[in-house]
Amino acid sequence: MQTQELIEKYLGFLKKDYNFEYSWSNKRGTIYLFENKYGSIKYYEWQQFNEKEFSIIIENQIKTIDFKIEYPEKYAEYLKSRKSIFKDSKDFFWKMVSDIIKEEIEKKGNIFGLRLY
Repeated sequence: MQTQELIEKYLGFLKKDYNFEYSWSNKRGTIYLFENKYGSIKYYEWQQFNEKEFSIIIENQIKTIDFKIEYPEKYAEYLKSRKSIFKDSKDFFWKMVSDIIKEEIEKKGNIFGLRLY
């Protein structure tokens, strides 16, 4: 699956359950964006240069989320999945992101500080 399909599969609940708007653009790399009136969740990817960044933007303040630091156990599982030739590691990555976001919502009522309502 392509990144866009995986994002829609695993993060589509943000649109359905929390009224985020979803868009993407492809210029220098691809930007996937979920927005509400309080801020946005942004994933930037430029595959040619292996550049990736997951960030939260609240009131023009950008917080980059580094999963290997903030969720080391889950990130270690993702790294293990990359070693398997039978699993699609991109699929595992986006499931991990979805699980982490759901966990943030359940525990804190927000997504890394981004209000839902």
